[in-house]
Amino acid sequence: DYVLRVGLPGCDVLASVPLRVVAPERRWTVPDGFAPADAALGEVARLAGYAVSAREVVAGDAVRVQLAWQATAEMGTSYRVFVHIIDAEGRLLAQSDGEPVAWTRPTTGWAVGEVVVDAREIAIPAAALPGECEIRVGLYVPDGPRLLTSVGDDAIVLGAVIVR
Repeated sequence: DYVLRVGLPGCDVLASVPLRVVAPERRWTVPDGFAPADAALGEVARLAGYAVSAREVVAGDAVRVQLAWQATAEMGTSYRVFVHIIDAEGRLLAQSDGEPVAWTRPTTGWAVGEVVVDAREIAIPAAALPGECEIRVGLYVPDGPRLLTSVGDDAIVLGAVIVR
């Protein structure tokens, strides 16, 4: 707990605001029940594991994807996470993009070796046509490029989800 005081030289304190700093809970292992993965992105992170709530969904429902990212180096850039559902024609059907853990765990605060679990709900449009879709995930620089895997891909494929 801290108190932030604002003032000018030679003046009394103009404002005083209580401030509570809460450090994030850190984990160092992938949670039980996650599928193992070992896909490096750039030279700063890797997808260590993941969980997908369902491999079959009805159009209009959502798929929950949990990603266990591990920092492999200190990051001076705050990368964004993307989860994209791509239809059989290669078109983007649905997505969830943003800072990890609902904008609360920027990658610049990840400790080397730390595992950060990021959960995403991806709503499948009610008008989606039935068929097999691919789940792709990755990290990117805001207004910039995606980080590449060791084989040069700009996304990690987590397999398929079937829309009914």
